[in-house]
Amino acid sequence: MAVEARDTAIRLDGAEQDLQAARLQLETLSEGGEVPTRERIAAARSVRDLEWEFLRGALFGASGALTGATLSASVARFEIAVTQADTLADAAARDASRVADYAAQAMARDRQAARAEAARAKRADLCDACAKLEREWTALWAQVGVRPLAPADMQAWRTAVRVLLDRRTRLDGLQLDLAQADADLARLAGPLAILAAEAGLPAMEIDAARQAARIAMRLREMSVAWDDARGTARRREDIEARIAKLTRDLATHMGALKDWEQRWCAAVPAIGLSVDAGCVEALAAIDAWKLAPQLIEKRDDLARRVAGMRRDIAGFESDARDLVAAVAPELLSLPPATGVSQMRERLDKARGACARHDEVAKRKAACAEALRLGLRDAEAARRTLDRLAGQLPAGADSAEVLQRLKRRAQNLAALEDLRHQLSEQSGGATEDTIRAELADFDPDQAQADHLALSKDEERLTQEAQEAYSELKRAEQQVSEQQSGFGSEIAWQQRMNAEAELQEAARDWLVLRLASNMLGDALDRHRATRQDPLMQRASDLFADLTGGAYSGIAQTFDASDTAVLQGRRAGGECVAMEGLSEGTRDQLYLALRLAYVEDFAARAEPAPFIGDDLFTSFDDERTLNGLRVLAATGAHLQCILFTHHRHVADLARAELGTDVDIIVL
Repeated sequence: MAVEARDTAIRLDGAEQDLQAARLQLETLSEGGEVPTRERIAAARSVRDLEWEFLRGALFGASGALTGATLSASVARFEIAVTQADTLADAAARDASRVADYAAQAMARDRQAARAEAARAKRADLCDACAKLEREWTALWAQVGVRPLAPADMQAWRTAVRVLLDRRTRLDGLQLDLAQADADLARLAGPLAILAAEAGLPAMEIDAARQAARIAMRLREMSVAWDDARGTARRREDIEARIAKLTRDLATHMGALKDWEQRWCAAVPAIGLSVDAGCVEALAAIDAWKLAPQLIEKRDDLARRVAGMRRDIAGFESDARDLVAAVAPELLSLPPATGVSQMRERLDKARGACARHDEVAKRKAACAEALRLGLRDAEAARRTLDRLAGQLPAGADSAEVLQRLKRRAQNLAALEDLRHQLSEQSGGATEDTIRAELADFDPDQAQADHLALSKDEERLTQEAQEAYSELKRAEQQVSEQQSGFGSEIAWQQRMNAEAELQEAARDWLVLRLASNMLGDALDRHRATRQDPLMQRASDLFADLTGGAYSGIAQTFDASDTAVLQGRRAGGECVAMEGLSEGTRDQLYLALRLAYVEDFAARAEPAPFIGDDLFTSFDDERTLNGLRVLAATGAHLQCILFTHHRHVADLARAELGTDVDIIVL
């Protein structure tokens, strides 16, 4: 009942707030002048009709009709009444929206006032019922001399009293056990004194518990001494056995050493060493003898390869001189390799010029064909235009007529679309039917009706929600009553649940704050303690992208797994899925170069060989990649294979003499 009283008070507060809001809304609507409501208009028309009845009698000569000054005053009153009624009607038509809002708010005010009055009456009834229950509750506890608190508090009090009674029962049992233990100790005093004398302890006048503690300590000392004595005897036996074993092993090893020395003196001279040489010298000599055949064979193989290379070079230089003398005698003064390279460049240029000449010829032929077809179509269009122009009236402008025809076609298409939309929205009604219905259509009245219906819809929706809320609350109350729990137990459970909820919320808040603090600390630590390898890769990525990206960012996903992202110059990060193919290739190249540079800094530099690294790059990205590879050449040797001539041209134009280009 207390819960229902609180709910009623809450509903009363809500109804009073809604009532106050409706009154404020009515005052706001009345600020623009007195609202011409339906009641005011009806009253003005009633006055007008009454005055008209008097005038009608005077006009048609009814008995007792007005005459003279009375008739003039009646006419004046009728005109005033007509003016007031028409003024109110015109104002209502002009301000239909405000009139509808005012009417809706007035209805809402009356409805909220009724709700508030019903809530007040229900709250008064509930307060009387609560007072009666409180008197009955106090009378129940008067029998035990207790001034009761709320049922939930008294439930806790009963639980505490029950706990105290249980503790008192256990205390009585413990006191009985203690008395029995004291009696048992008194009986053991004599045997403990005899046991202490046998253990070598001096006699003392103490209670049985302390005597037992002395005996236990003495027994532990005797046990430790016994274990130490046994351990010492075992260690002595083990040492004697080890001494005998080591003596036997020494004699055996001395015999083996003399035998090894004899075999050493016989074997060392065979590898070119004296008998005084040590094991390290012998091992080095043996390793040298093992490597000697391989080194000799490798030297002979290298000599053969050098001879073959010199022979091939001589043949190449001879063939190159013959070719240069036959094709470009002016290059005979240059080295053969340089002459062949320049001839290859001339050949490439000639092939390019020939290809461009063929392409230009094809394009010229295509353009000529297109021109011929265009002239033919233009001539046909001109003849058609002349034929159509001949059908126009004399003096008509063909260009103006063409524009009018285009506008006519557009208007017809737009009209057809509008008619199609009208047919769909009218539910299949014909255009004539719609025009007939529009003849009696009043837009102002329709707007007022629409506003009134909207207000009714909102009111019905709110009432439905309130009814549904009341239904759910009633179902909950029925369920609670059927479950068999009393109101005081339910209230206590609610208080316990609220306390547990507050505790859980406090724990969650502490854990959430700790998580955020740890996350921020980890982010700061990661930002200040970035891996030098990742920092170098980030710098290389910025150079490869030409400053479009400032570096590589390392973040962590939901499973705390490290992932890489590209960081733009503005600071925002882009995931790998959001990068283009060329940008991803630039990021992978930056990571590979950073790893190779780190390896070269710790070990012997190894060559970096790239095979068509720039296939997904445009010219700008290719230039950035060539610059980065040239800068990396200060730490290691970079070799780039490519099938694209323009890559070599870009490298020659950008790096000049800092790059060696070899055509294979």
